[in-house]
Amino acid sequence: MSDVLEQRAAVPRATTRRSRRISVIWIIPLVAVAIGGWLAWDTWSKEGPTIRISFDSGEGLQPGQSQLKFRDIVFGTVKSLELAPDHTHVVVTVATTHEAKPLLTDQTVFWVVKPRLFAGNVSGLETLLSGSYIGMMPGKAGGKVQHKFVGQEDPPILQENIPGHTFLLKAERLGSISVGSPVFFRDLSVGEVLGWDIADMAEYVTIRAFVRAPYDSYVHDETRFWNASGVSVKLAGAGVEVQMESLKALLLGGIAFDTPEAEIHTAATAENHVFPLFRDRDRAEAASYTRKIPLVSYFPGSVSGLARGSEVTMHGLVIGRVTDVRLAYDADKDIVVAPVRYEVEPQRIIGLGQRIYDTDEQAVEAVLKKGLRASLQSGSLITGQVGF
Repeated sequence: MSDVLEQRAAVPRATTRRSRRISVIWIIPLVAVAIGGWLAWDTWSKEGPTIRISFDSGEGLQPGQSQLKFRDIVFGTVKSLELAPDHTHVVVTVATTHEAKPLLTDQTVFWVVKPRLFAGNVSGLETLLSGSYIGMMPGKAGGKVQHKFVGQEDPPILQENIPGHTFLLKAERLGSISVGSPVFFRDLSVGEVLGWDIADMAEYVTIRAFVRAPYDSYVHDETRFWNASGVSVKLAGAGVEVQMESLKALLLGGIAFDTPEAEIHTAATAENHVFPLFRDRDRAEAASYTRKIPLVSYFPGSVSGLARGSEVTMHGLVIGRVTDVRLAYDADKDIVVAPVRYEVEPQRIIGLGQRIYDTDEQAVEAVLKKGLRASLQSGSLITGQVGF
């Protein structure tokens, strides 16, 4: 009996304890959770705000495919296209990237990039293979954050922040000038027409012309702008004289400017300075003559062919222009007459530009006493326009 008890006492007893080591089987799900969390955080950190852009139509845009680009860098993808409740436009929802966040302000411009002929240039040809996308042009820094926009149907003329100045040109008529028409300086294309304002359309058109740096430094307060569109054909003493700024100006219209040599070294003009836009180069050059003497003449015969803008010449050279031709009733003589009103610029005559009389009336009386008289003469064999 004692032997049995001794044998039992000699047998070692097993003890159990809990292991504090993580089982290998749990490592795989923990790693999967960590990877999933990192992917979720990475995706969230790269996402930007969702924006909504209104366009007249969604032509060429595809949800999940069309992209939002700036300088050929993708800043978002189109999520959906919806018809507005009033059925007047399409609302495009775009999921942007994190990098696009500082670019989304109230000054940002959006448009659909697709093949088009605009402002004399063919653009968007790359979309024939890749498909249309939304172009974006951020505004200047400091704009207000915005997530709802109204897109443009046409791309902006300046698709990046180009240094330069915008000037306002007032003209009686717009003529063949259009958005994107070039601005010339000494036969060089140095800018573009950005558009015009129609608030004062009843009296004049205000054209916004942009001149790139460094050419904007050549615009001074005495700079003259004129309409350089089309072709001017004149019959001069040396034959037919043809004036044309360039083929581009002939096709698209254009504006040219020049500054008198005496004003080149003066201070450059500030942004949005207002200039008159003259009909042609001759009228722009004539604007340097500040003195104008208004006169009126009565001719006994017909004044057919004489119209506003007709030249007033002396010894074959222009010294003024007709301002008005119309019929009037002379009560004293009880007849209908045709007074011709015109302006003479005495500064065109060297030596007479300075005032040698107290008033312009005295100067006119002096030249009349010397026998100076006005007479009609044909100025064009083709049109029959008359000058004197």
